[in-house]
Amino acid sequence: MAMGKNIRFLRLAKGLTHDALGDLAGTSGQTIDQLEKRDSKKSNYAAGIARAFGLSVEEMQEAELNSLDAAHHMLGDAARRANSISAPTDHIKHLVAEPAPEYVGRASPGRLIPVVGMAQLGENGFYEELAYPEGHGDGYILHASTDPDAYVLRVRGDSMKPAIRNGWYVVVEPNADVEPGEYVALQLADGRKMVKELLVRRRGGDIEVLSVNGEVRMSLHAGQVEKIHAIGAIVPPSKVRTH
Repeated sequence: MAMGKNIRFLRLAKGLTHDALGDLAGTSGQTIDQLEKRDSKKSNYAAGIARAFGLSVEEMQEAELNSLDAAHHMLGDAARRANSISAPTDHIKHLVAEPAPEYVGRASPGRLIPVVGMAQLGENGFYEELAYPEGHGDGYILHASTDPDAYVLRVRGDSMKPAIRNGWYVVVEPNADVEPGEYVALQLADGRKMVKELLVRRRGGDIEVLSVNGEVRMSLHAGQVEKIHAIGAIVPPSKVRTH
């Protein structure tokens, strides 16, 4: 099986940009992009890429992924398998040389972030934010965000497939720091809004961004950009809570 398509679906399922996966795999975002576009059958970086997904090289190469749902399922199986291996069963715990660590407190499961509106997607990554009437939201997303002003938008339209699909949700974090390689929601000085991948952020405030589908690169002067908000997560409809 060709591997490039599998890498693409797995990367999108984990919410990673090309650069973010490249960092995890010990290579560049450009290399990841080329592997996906060529739908390569092998690569010198296959081991590092597979490790970033918690998979073996064989699993990543031989999978027949044709959707993000299939990729989510594969990653979930890998995570459950890793957890079962890392947690010793009762009858062999006495063989473990290292004592179990003592935890102070517990990891936060996240908090409920409200869905406040819809992002009606248009051409070239632009979108129109449509607020719900007060008191008529669309539920909540459980997400471990530390941004007190975080909010969720429901996406309508297909112009950002396959990274952001029609009917899915994006968690927007206005106060979070953003780094190159991450998806961001931009508001321009002329009022237009867009979702892009941040490529370069210069000291003077100028930025370079890439369309979500990877086709169009754009340079924006500091005076053109009014707001840059981090997109903390891309979430499927099954994760929405109504109470």
